[in-house]
Amino acid sequence: MGSWVLTKRVVFPQDTNRAPLEYSLIHSLNESLSVGVEYDYMEGQVHPVVIYRALEATEGRPAIILGTSSAWPSGEVDGNAATLTASQMLNDDLNFSLGVAQILETEEWRYPGSISYQVKEDLSITLMYDGDNLHPILTVDRSGASFQFILLGGEDPAVAVSLFQ
Repeated sequence: MGSWVLTKRVVFPQDTNRAPLEYSLIHSLNESLSVGVEYDYMEGQVHPVVIYRALEATEGRPAIILGTSSAWPSGEVDGNAATLTASQMLNDDLNFSLGVAQILETEEWRYPGSISYQVKEDLSITLMYDGDNLHPILTVDRSGASFQFILLGGEDPAVAVSLFQ
């Protein structure tokens, strides 16, 4: 039947150009395909989410993922983005991804990427680049939940809480 993930993201400085409150609901249909919606509470906008792993990673080849979702966490662009991402585990604890994204409303191109380090089983650190800014993320995983502490652009604090079913 697949799993569900409900996420709430809150940006604490309300005077930024980012949505201060967003929700997402994602359903994994199978190991390669997830669908859902993201909702920007303040703007009243709904964005579709589709994540499709076209190729699974092997030792010599990264996973290739196609998708669409909101342009969050960028504070420079709004709307939905279509993405193509390559992601590879570099070792048991280190993951690297690099992608290309088109912002659908403005047809701008971005080149996001990330590097993530698994400190221990339930704790990871990620540096996420959205094509304009770097966002450090600390993730704490618990049974049925995940908590992310984010510094948007390295300065605006945000929290994301995800519940899994």
